[in-house]
Amino acid sequence: QEDLAATLLAFSVNVLLGIEIFAGKPLPANEQLDYLALWRYIGWLLGIDTPESEHTSSNCDRAVQEWTEPLPPIDPCRPSILHAYASLESIILHILHPEPSSCDLVTHLLSVTGFFAFRAEVCRKLLGEPLADSLGLPKCHCWQGWSVDAVQVFVVNSLLKVAVYTFFMCFRLYTLLTMSCPWFKTKATFWHGCMQRKFLHKWEKGHSSRMSAAYQKDNHASASVKKSSSSCPFSMVMPPQM
Repeated sequence: QEDLAATLLAFSVNVLLGIEIFAGKPLPANEQLDYLALWRYIGWLLGIDTPESEHTSSNCDRAVQEWTEPLPPIDPCRPSILHAYASLESIILHILHPEPSSCDLVTHLLSVTGFFAFRAEVCRKLLGEPLADSLGLPKCHCWQGWSVDAVQVFVVNSLLKVAVYTFFMCFRLYTLLTMSCPWFKTKATFWHGCMQRKFLHKWEKGHSSRMSAAYQKDNHASASVKKSSSSCPFSMVMPPQM
């Protein structure tokens, strides 16, 4: 349940935190509660324990229970902004600690489609120096002398920083416009909806060929996989490696 709750909070509270970081201010409380309510319902569909009644989820009088009674459901996205943020912080503090495998995973994800240095610098600015160092993210070095190599490194790092801060400025402007301008918010919602539909259509279109290639490569099937309307477009394309 705790792992499921951590995943749910990563898609809900982390988004609210990201908006607050880029915009410089949080979303209105009613919009945050609406967003958490949506993800609470999604969590319930995925099997995260959610109390049937609100009276059993946030009563301070029931915080101290008998030892024989079961613990209350974790319910990470209950209608309380403070509880959702506190749940995420608690899970981060006692579960998420960088390991060598974490460093390998971060390096792989940031280098999937190129631009590794740019993505790593963006992550460093968002995560902070201690966590970025623990994850093995490269650091942009400052001035180190007048040698040719040092000057080249300094110029490249300076251009990289300019690109990162330009990206942050554009992203902040986009976020603030979406929050404050109803017309722009409507247009942005329409654009994102169109992009999501295009992505899903492209993914489903290439699903059969990906599955066929994966099965043939693994010698589990010799014929191509026929497209089926009932097949999951996000199913695994290869058996897990133990």
